[in-house]
Amino acid sequence: MKHNTTPFTVTVYPIEQEPGIWFATYMISEYREGVECVVANVSMRHATHVSEANAKQAARNAGDNAVARFRQQRSAQPKAQATQARFNRVQSSTTKEIVLG
Repeated sequence: MKHNTTPFTVTVYPIEQEPGIWFATYMISEYREGVECVVANVSMRHATHVSEANAKQAARNAGDNAVARFRQQRSAQPKAQATQARFNRVQSSTTKEIVLG
């Protein structure tokens, strides 16, 4: 079992649609500053399974992939903000040179 430190938690709920036909839902929660926030609640009705275990595994895989995308987006945000801040500083210094020049 992998143990990663992440603010995201995936909860899986298998649902029996009718006898022998299962689908799953998963919920992704994020913990930030002591508060839990649900960031995704997904029902996978389009993918049915013959067992509860298969439905759970499919939802777990989909939820883990979604968390990986969330983490990737979050790690890219500070870089984008830093780039924007540098761009703003360059533009403001260029503007001063033009005005003073």
